[in-house]
Amino acid sequence: MDETARSTTSSENDRGPCNPRHPLHRFIALMLMCFLCFGSYFCYDTPGALANYFKKDSHLNTSQFAWLYSIYSWPNVVLCFIGGYLIDSIGGESLQVAANNYVVLWFKGKELNMVFGLQLSFARFGSAVNFWVMEPVYKWVGQYYHGYKQLGVALFLASLTCLGSLICGIILGWMDYYSEKLLGRQEQRANEEPFKLRDILKFKSVFWLVTVICVAYYLAIFPFIALGKLFFERKFDYVPQDANTVNSMVYLLSAILSPFCGILIDKTGRNITWVIVSIIATIGAHLILAFTFFNPYIGVISLGFSYSLLAAGLWPIVALIVQENQLGTAYGMTCDETSNLLSNEEEAREPGDRSTTETDSSQADAAQVQSDRIRSRYLAQILPNSIVSDRP
Repeated sequence: MDETARSTTSSENDRGPCNPRHPLHRFIALMLMCFLCFGSYFCYDTPGALANYFKKDSHLNTSQFAWLYSIYSWPNVVLCFIGGYLIDSIGGESLQVAANNYVVLWFKGKELNMVFGLQLSFARFGSAVNFWVMEPVYKWVGQYYHGYKQLGVALFLASLTCLGSLICGIILGWMDYYSEKLLGRQEQRANEEPFKLRDILKFKSVFWLVTVICVAYYLAIFPFIALGKLFFERKFDYVPQDANTVNSMVYLLSAILSPFCGILIDKTGRNITWVIVSIIATIGAHLILAFTFFNPYIGVISLGFSYSLLAAGLWPIVALIVQENQLGTAYGMTCDETSNLLSNEEEAREPGDRSTTETDSSQADAAQVQSDRIRSRYLAQILPNSIVSDRP
């Protein structure tokens, strides 16, 4: 028996970097997991980055564009839940849920904090890059095409990032299949009790508390970012460009700091403690921004750091409190479903028709009008029975 184990271990060691337990092999898998969602996050925000061009080239008013954005955004709230269930039961995949499931399959214990932080960093970087490059790409395409063709070609070029993610997914799928055979994961899964949808009712109360924390915390982050530009313009008398710069610091800092926050939590442990620290820091940042006239970068930097710390500390907790055969559904119900629900609200709602504000919009500062529209969308979402106009 010992000889068989030694021969198996020796055989695995002989494979070198091809051994799924080898650090190089796992590092390659990690990079593929990070880039797996890059194309999705890049394309997901394209309508927001090209909102004005969408309406101009497709002859849409604001309400019609909002419906277009909602139609493609809201199904993902449900699909993340369904995708998680499919992963747990028959192996289908919803991209972000699948990526999280891959993470907890390849990395265990304290490694999860750093890995989730790195994955979040790449995701936010994909969204940021989209807002940086899509307008220049659209204008470059305008040298050769005009009207709806210009918009279509720009969207096609953006979709090429998904081709890169597809290649990453194919390679990662092959690596996963290879590792399952070598490490005997298929035998382990065969011995596990299959996941049933009614098992959701058996999730621990701690899991539901994590879900509440995720929802409540994101509600304190995403609406503020959507309204931040107007806030900094009015309270601190910033010009639109400067307001945009300070407002973008939250995402920029999360892209940079998330891996380091993950490493910090890996070294120290105590995920819950760090989650509490991040929530307290977020409250402090909001208090500084709301009730003082200190340099707004102080509050925004604190907000960006606390956001990175919470994501790196909170997401791995799900893997610690939910059985492995239920992780897909659990992630679909918490982090991913929540982010899909909230991250697209900035462009997903537009009460009323643009025709009612056409005169005001033509006379007002464009950045101010856009900020007011974002504000009204959130008020309409929070108070759905109220009638909120585009202008105060």
